[in-house]
Amino acid sequence: MHRPRAALLSSALALALAATLAPAAAGAAVAAGPAAPQSAGVNAVVDTDMTTRVADALRAGASSTSADGITVVTDDDGAFVSWTAPAGDRLTDARTEFRLPDARVVQPTVTGRTYGARVLGATDLKARDVAVVRGSKVLAGRADAVTALVAPSAPTALPSRPTTLVSKDPGTPGRYTTRAFTYSTSGMKVPGYDTAVETRAHVVMPRDAKGTRPVVVLLHGRHSVCYKGDEIVDGWPCPAGSHSIPSYLGYRDQQNLLASQGYVTVSISANGINAQDHSENDGGAGTRADLVRRHLTLLSQWNRGTKGPRGTEKLKGKLKLSRVVTVGHSRGGEGVSRAAIKSRAGDPFRIVGQVLVAPTDFATQVAIGIPTTVLLPSCDGDVSDLQGQAYVDRGVGIASGDHALRSSVLVLGANHNYFNSEWTPGVSQAPSWDDGEGVSTSCGPKASGRLTAKQQRAVGATYVAAAVNAYVAGDASARSLLDGSPVRAHSAGSATVLSHAVGGRRTAVLTADRQPKVSTRGKAAARSCSLVPRSTDAVTCFGDELSPHGAGLMGMSSLPLDPALAVGWTAKGARVRLTGLPNLSHRKWLTMRVVVPPQKTTPSFDLVLTDTAGRSATVKAEHAPSRMPAVANLASRWAQEVRFRLPARSKVDTSKLARVDLKARSASGRLVVLDAYGVSSGQRRSSASVRTVARVSVPTTTKITSADAATQVLRIPVTGTRTRSARVWVEHLDTRTWSTTGEFRTIKPGQTSLDVRLTVPDDDAVSINPDGHDIGYVTVIADRGAVVDNPSGAVSAPAGKVPTLDAVSTVATATPGGSLRWELRLTEPTIEGLWTTGTFAAVTDELAAEQLVPTWLQSQVSDASLRGPLSSSGAQLGLAINAGATSMIVEIPVRRTAQVAPARQVRLVVDRSMLGQPDLVLTGTVTPAP
Repeated sequence: MHRPRAALLSSALALALAATLAPAAAGAAVAAGPAAPQSAGVNAVVDTDMTTRVADALRAGASSTSADGITVVTDDDGAFVSWTAPAGDRLTDARTEFRLPDARVVQPTVTGRTYGARVLGATDLKARDVAVVRGSKVLAGRADAVTALVAPSAPTALPSRPTTLVSKDPGTPGRYTTRAFTYSTSGMKVPGYDTAVETRAHVVMPRDAKGTRPVVVLLHGRHSVCYKGDEIVDGWPCPAGSHSIPSYLGYRDQQNLLASQGYVTVSISANGINAQDHSENDGGAGTRADLVRRHLTLLSQWNRGTKGPRGTEKLKGKLKLSRVVTVGHSRGGEGVSRAAIKSRAGDPFRIVGQVLVAPTDFATQVAIGIPTTVLLPSCDGDVSDLQGQAYVDRGVGIASGDHALRSSVLVLGANHNYFNSEWTPGVSQAPSWDDGEGVSTSCGPKASGRLTAKQQRAVGATYVAAAVNAYVAGDASARSLLDGSPVRAHSAGSATVLSHAVGGRRTAVLTADRQPKVSTRGKAAARSCSLVPRSTDAVTCFGDELSPHGAGLMGMSSLPLDPALAVGWTAKGARVRLTGLPNLSHRKWLTMRVVVPPQKTTPSFDLVLTDTAGRSATVKAEHAPSRMPAVANLASRWAQEVRFRLPARSKVDTSKLARVDLKARSASGRLVVLDAYGVSSGQRRSSASVRTVARVSVPTTTKITSADAATQVLRIPVTGTRTRSARVWVEHLDTRTWSTTGEFRTIKPGQTSLDVRLTVPDDDAVSINPDGHDIGYVTVIADRGAVVDNPSGAVSAPAGKVPTLDAVSTVATATPGGSLRWELRLTEPTIEGLWTTGTFAAVTDELAAEQLVPTWLQSQVSDASLRGPLSSSGAQLGLAINAGATSMIVEIPVRRTAQVAPARQVRLVVDRSMLGQPDLVLTGTVTPAP
């Protein structure tokens, strides 16, 4: 039975998107947003920024706590959490998160340097319980919010490197001299951006190469954009006297190497996205993809001879745009992968491979048919969960006919920033930093196994070149550095670099799609396990610990992940047996992706293969797996590829295998087997691509036609020429109840839309947002034979008739010791609830602040010491009618000792602009007691 594929996006993201769009409502759900745009309504809850909402809540009687710069304001529905970053805060690829004591992770919205989130249901949250985290760093709050990544039993020594050097080192410069130039042309306009994104790139190309040359496009990640002297400065475009950080110039080592080998390399600037992507719910991935595609389209024009900016005349007739490899660093990695997913028939270019360096994977999608290499630095202090591993793991079985090689390359001792020289201290023009220091003590600059910046750039250049040469030129020597072969490159120096792969020329032996029968012999045990701990009763592979295989999915959808096989033994000779095996006679090796969890000694094992005639052979690993060192950190649970050369057919008939036994050599051991394959050298051409499968893109916003019908249909377009059915997971978050439902849906050949039925709650309440109100978010996740461009979107219903707000009586009276009271009523209950303000206006014989109950003053305006007429004191009342309610009491209590002869007057002006009504004036008189 086909299993659910790992979640690509989920209700957690949809919940996050809902934060600034959805009103406060009851229920214990996180409602915070990763770069969620503000709704364009006029309602105080929907439309105002976080600062205004908090101020209104305080005036309405909410309580507040502060600690280490974090402010938490709680009311009856939950909490507002806010934190303001210091001036010159560094932009990074990791998202800024609020971590709560119940393990919830909230992704806030950002306005300027202030991060804010609404957390529904957290009515007793305190500021001291919150931590602000970015990557591996705690920026404010609880220091224990980021747990240590190094296992106590981790050895300090690095595992032994393969002794075999590749025959043709891809890190060796080629025979061409190079030349370089930078071009700049008109910017790319992006909806929602205040400023167009620059169209600027640095080109390094071979000087005298004949004919057309393959093209490599590089895209940097999210980094600060402006600096002045030794300080990062805010603003975009960069303020006068400051300079733009040239992140796009940070890959010149890689560009020079590739250009010397005959490639035209183009490194794109994306500072305009980095400065403005906080307004995008996908972290700017789609815009980065559009920028890559814009540059490729321009390159095709200049290649044909179209006049372009200075320098581009050198490109005429030089570009082989049918052979493009993209290289993306961090958020640039997600951007170039999305660019491949966006490929269309008729594009004047063709992407044939991609290299993703320490990439983010927020939407976690797979580019079908595109060979992919992911570089994972073990000391990554930015994308510290190594979420880019998902580009490899979720590529397993994604589509029939997809044989693209997908490889993961682990660079022990590398950090996030040093792959880019403009992000490297001592080399960069702008201020820069070592992000690895914050990961753990094992990643300090002088820690055992930690790479220097120069060493890391050498490794990066070598492995990027290996992927480019493998995917463009079919270079077998370069490919062997990527596919799990136990080899190394001299140009990578003393670095320890490991790889594993899926796809290519592989026959599945053990995968989530192909499950052989598993049994044990002797003192061995084996069981299916989950890579991500999502519930207390789940059988997890690593207990409560995380691994790169699924760490990025924590807090995501409840869609089940691919299972793995946990294996353990307590005696030599114990066996774990697999039966029901495929024909492997056409394969050279049997490989396994095996995690060696932290343990005191290194487990070791052989394979015993037995055919149906009873003949057996014992095979030792070509390069045995090792316990990961301390410098591996989270990657201590990264799967190593273990290769066993299959015996000659004269010894065992591998076309008719009866069983394969994993036989323990060590006295004890624990392993987690992700999958196993029969493998041959080389790549295999894919018949599937992003153009031959179903393509789904959820509209960013959809307005349903009527609020009256109980069921509405959201029609999501499906395109793509295909002959096979596809399967996707469709998830709906109902923002009225904060509940999530999901189901698998089949998309048949020729089907042009995916219809999602949404139930509109039967409710008398109306929306006061003229643009309507959000009734939920829909997310689509590719599971089989599909790609998803935009994965998630909001669904809104019409606003309905806007209610009016009036007072039962605009006049109130009281005596000392009593209260002035007015009842405000709405003609209809509202979905969002109504938040507004009452402002005191000057009047003759005006009531003074000191004549009011001090406790009430403190709760309303946070100052019991106010003196003088209320209109000049600055006091303002926060007024709220809860969602679904229609009335509230405005009360002003007068002290018993108040001297009110002559009678004192109050004039309170209530703002009704959000309802399209003029101000409502309430008057009150306090007279002496009879």
